Amino acid sequence: AQVLTPAHSPSARSWDYLKLSLSGNSAAYVYVLRDSNGCPPNGRLPLWLKAGFDQVPGLQASTDDPSMPPFMIFRSKGPLEGIVRLGANMAFPSQGAHYDYTVILQP
Repeated sequence: AQVLTPAHSPSARSWDYLKLSLSGNSAAYVYVLRDSNGCPPNGRLPLWLKAGFDQVPGLQASTDDPSMPPFMIFRSKGPLEGIVRLGANMAFPSQGAHYDYTVILQP
């Protein structure tokens, strides 16, 4: 798999922000870990995340930095392959996230 990323910018608003190239027989579930401040009920998800991913109920991730909020975990609705484009953290109608998202691939 190949990952192409732009310069770090949690406030970016582009729809084509992160490009994953999954080649051959490398279909994978894509997990997105998003700052909980940008998740309901207090925040809003970007349309690309809401449309293509489901939140994993009862599961969240955290860091050892106590100043960072927990991250909610979203999984692609099915295994993805080929070119996968993810939108920006603050793409429409996103609201509330302070930190960029993290991506995990599961073959």
